[in-house]
Amino acid sequence: AINVPTILPAGRSYVPTERVTAIQHKNCTDFWIVTVIRLEGTTSNPSDKNEDVAGGIFRVFKVTPLGVAHFKDTDIPFDPNTSSVAIWHIGYLKGSRDGTRIAVANAQGQNVLVYGFDNTNGDIDVANGKIIKVPSILNDPDHARMPYGVEFSPKSKILYYTVLGDYEYHTTNPSNGYVFQHDLFSSDPNHVSVLVGTHKNDEQDDDEK
Repeated sequence: AINVPTILPAGRSYVPTERVTAIQHKNCTDFWIVTVIRLEGTTSNPSDKNEDVAGGIFRVFKVTPLGVAHFKDTDIPFDPNTSSVAIWHIGYLKGSRDGTRIAVANAQGQNVLVYGFDNTNGDIDVANGKIIKVPSILNDPDHARMPYGVEFSPKSKILYYTVLGDYEYHTTNPSNGYVFQHDLFSSDPNHVSVLVGTHKNDEQDDDEK
């Protein structure tokens, strides 16, 4: 049986994003399916129609032997005056192997959002989330810091994320993509992600030449 809402939340302008991930339930039988729905047009100026600055919600489904059911929606904290955790359209959503965290690669926001996840009851701890800002890249300072891929280490203590290489946004090394590593258990409040890999691609699409 499938019990899935066929409409987005009423009263606000929500749109789906490309993000979806599955996390195993604590009982090792069921699964949680988590996706992100984006709220458009959330700015500090009511007359501003900028759809690139927006909050959103986590939508959680529960998969059991009986079928799929919508379980709950959780608002993602958002400050329209700073847009520091604005939710954008693209970027991966992944759950940690131990089922205790989820991470959102927030491309145009230039950050990765990490929240606690309870794989027993499907709760997402949005109140204590971590915002990981993509650092400036040495020798490539004008590279757009847009994270896209994200993955946890096997023991869920380290987060890895990739930064897109794209000709539209860069000038010095336009084709380079980068991989960063972030220690989620660092006691340093100013801990900065470490660059651990570079992917160099000298090829351009025909329409970019």
